[in-house]
Amino acid sequence: MRDTVATSLQATSRTLDDGSFADDLNRTISALSRTSAGNQFDPDMLARNWGIDRATARRTIESTTQRGIRTLLHPTLSLRFRTNDRQLRYRRLPVECFTDTLIAKTPSRRLNSYAQIFSTADGWCRAYPMKTKSEAHDGLSLLFQREGVPNVMIMDGALEQVQGTFRKKCREAGVHVKQTEPHTPWSNAAEAAIRELKKGVGRQMVRSGAPKRLWDDCLEREAYIRSLTAHDIYKLNGEVPETLVSGETADISPFAIFGWYEWVMFRDTSVSYPDTPLVLGRDLGPAIDIGPAMTRKILKENGKVVYRSR
Repeated sequence: MRDTVATSLQATSRTLDDGSFADDLNRTISALSRTSAGNQFDPDMLARNWGIDRATARRTIESTTQRGIRTLLHPTLSLRFRTNDRQLRYRRLPVECFTDTLIAKTPSRRLNSYAQIFSTADGWCRAYPMKTKSEAHDGLSLLFQREGVPNVMIMDGALEQVQGTFRKKCREAGVHVKQTEPHTPWSNAAEAAIRELKKGVGRQMVRSGAPKRLWDDCLEREAYIRSLTAHDIYKLNGEVPETLVSGETADISPFAIFGWYEWVMFRDTSVSYPDTPLVLGRDLGPAIDIGPAMTRKILKENGKVVYRSR
């Protein structure tokens, strides 16, 4: 009677038989191990597709990443993959990046009251001014596009960072998110970066007599300057943080030729003859993403900002 029941169950479904179920489970686990995140396809496939030998294909797979390859355990299944390619679109930065939000009491000329700060433990940093805390994810997008994607993003428990669009963008770009323990600001290097940036911006604003509403322009400039300065930090080994993060020798040309809020002469196209088109303005630093690399942000006497490379 028992044999008859077992035979009937096996005929109904193989998974109801202990032996068949164990065999299927072993095959499934074996297939999963062959398609793990670190090695998503085997050397035989690469050797066949590239026309190389298997040993070379194996070394190639071990020496590269395959973040954009999508595989199926059962190729006969039909599945639509997401079109996101952030994990491949941006340059990868082999660093742990820290982030935190700087709060300003005075709204800037661009109506910014906050800035999202990204930094590493060795002095590299970037500042992205924003109007509200909820725009933190926009600063993250600029970081990815301009600089690259870090391996790890470390932050405190602020909701605009650990939830919502900010965390989603990190996940889509393949960034591992880590959260610091509550009430331990010393474990977040971005806190130290904010402290140093405030000191630097304060010195520049007082020395130049610039209006407080220009703090966000000065903050962006100061973040680049800190990244391009050879600090007395052992890990830097005489280099500047920008070189260590980017892997290329940093160039300071756009930031070295003028001081903050320095008088400069530029060509004002709104001036009509017979007045001279060469007028004085205040330099607010390089114009990132506008014109050539040496393009400047210049404050006119009427409070408007123009962009000029000569």
